[in-house]
Amino acid sequence: MDQIKRQRCDSFNDNKRQKTDDCCVTRFEDLANEIIYEIFDYLDSYHVHKAFFRLNYRFQSFLIESNLPLRINIPLMSPSTFHRYNDDIIQPNIQQIHSIHVSHYFMYDEQTLPLTQMTFLRSLVIEKIESRCLQNLANQLILLSHLSSLSIMTIDTVKDKIGIYEQIFRLPSLRYCKLSLENPRYQSYDVPSIHLNEQSSIEHLVIDHQIKYIQLNSFLPYVPRLRHLSLHLSSDYEYSLINVPCHVLNNLTHLSLKSTYKLRFETLERILINHFSLVEVLRLSVSLTTLDANKWKQLISTHLSKLRIFDVRFIFYSYDNAENVAYEEQVTQFQSSFWIERQWFFHSEIIRFRYPEQKLFFSVNAYRKKDYRVYKQSNEESFTGEIRTMFYSVDHVEIGDERAINQCMSYFPNANKLTLEDRFSNAGYLPSSIGINRILSLQRIKTLVIKCHHFSLIKMIDLLSCIPNLQILAFKTMPLYKEGRKSIEQNDKFRLLSETNSITSISFEERSTPNKTELLIKLFPRIQYLEMNTYMKDMEAILQLLVKQNTPDLLLTCFTYASEVYFRHLTGLIDSKVLSTDYKVTHAGRKLYLW
Repeated sequence: MDQIKRQRCDSFNDNKRQKTDDCCVTRFEDLANEIIYEIFDYLDSYHVHKAFFRLNYRFQSFLIESNLPLRINIPLMSPSTFHRYNDDIIQPNIQQIHSIHVSHYFMYDEQTLPLTQMTFLRSLVIEKIESRCLQNLANQLILLSHLSSLSIMTIDTVKDKIGIYEQIFRLPSLRYCKLSLENPRYQSYDVPSIHLNEQSSIEHLVIDHQIKYIQLNSFLPYVPRLRHLSLHLSSDYEYSLINVPCHVLNNLTHLSLKSTYKLRFETLERILINHFSLVEVLRLSVSLTTLDANKWKQLISTHLSKLRIFDVRFIFYSYDNAENVAYEEQVTQFQSSFWIERQWFFHSEIIRFRYPEQKLFFSVNAYRKKDYRVYKQSNEESFTGEIRTMFYSVDHVEIGDERAINQCMSYFPNANKLTLEDRFSNAGYLPSSIGINRILSLQRIKTLVIKCHHFSLIKMIDLLSCIPNLQILAFKTMPLYKEGRKSIEQNDKFRLLSETNSITSISFEERSTPNKTELLIKLFPRIQYLEMNTYMKDMEAILQLLVKQNTPDLLLTCFTYASEVYFRHLTGLIDSKVLSTDYKVTHAGRKLYLW
């Protein structure tokens, strides 16, 4: 009997082995070169290098001898990792680099990243560059004749932007340009205008810092090909519009304007009529003195006849009851047939009740916008499960408070960034994660910003436990309330989150102490970037704690609100060998960086 069983078993194994042999099993390394090249084209070059370069000789040859265009991304990484990446990929293929993105440019120098040798470079993104290096960068850009896309973001103030504008606008092949050049705290109104001898090829321009009207008005005649323009208006527009020449951009179809200063309607009206009367898509995010539906209706009907999309976010301040009544009457006027026929719908919300009362008037249409603010409705009705509106284009959702979640009838399936505003309270109707999951998938969230002051650490741990793929966390405060540090560390949720979270970037706005810093390190042991505000007397203890706690992944530490005195104190600690001499230090824009 046993022999029969053994025979049947052997027969079964032979059949199984035969089926396995007959099956066509393809391994990744057996794929044709053309297919592997195509797959690599979808991946970031840094990740390709990390995963495949040392796998075997064939893949090493692919990456060294390839003639295909390269897209180079240099994220935050250790010096040793960068040197390997630079030696293995960047330098051997420097003529094949078509795109390069450097996230922390201040950590490198011209010799390390020789842009002028990248003669076929088409796209360049430079983030966190020091202003003192801008002129040298601009001189290198002149030699890049194929450059068509450029983005620059500084980490400190740029006092003289005129020369930078002029050199960038002269680049012969540039089509897209985004500039975020930080402004000085106190600006002079006596600024020179821009002078160019030729017209720029730029078609899409984003100026993400405040620009003065005299500068804007002087360069508009030299950018006739502009189709998309995004501007941040400065405070001089209120008195700079007198006797200005009218120069309409004939090709401009998309315009985005924002300002943190109070503007009169007449100011916006003049800007739009003088320069942007042919726009089809208009996005406004400004603070206005008054709301007048009839004036907007007249402006659009008479001067903005091509307007298809009117996407607004207006902030108002009311100082007495009469202003409140006038405002509410105007909100009603925006519900007339003129606005309904164009499918332009608006909502009003009080976002600050204390004096002066702050009101928000904004569009509720989707328009494929990337950001969406979930607001609290005037009635107290909660979500009842009816069919919801899907917003596929939104990747950033801002939530005013927990009552807004319960009333929300929208869903954001592709959102990857979540912001909880200041009024998001400790006492919600439901646990935060349950309510938020009704409007988006917490599984998809990669970035979380908590702006509220009273969001306890325990509640934050509860929420983070439901966001398994979170990478970037920024929060304002970390109140412990009655819970002591030891009791929090012994909490089962704390231990589980510490073991499982994937958070690599932490920004903590409140002044941190060594005790709170130690708690953060234990809760987020895989951090690569740590940004915090602290007292100068605590800097030494915090830095020694980072070494003592063994944070091998930590690559960059940033102290915010750090004056020159902080910098001298820190360099003194390094020079006296109280701290490791391996640290490199940069002080820029009231921030102190150590790596």
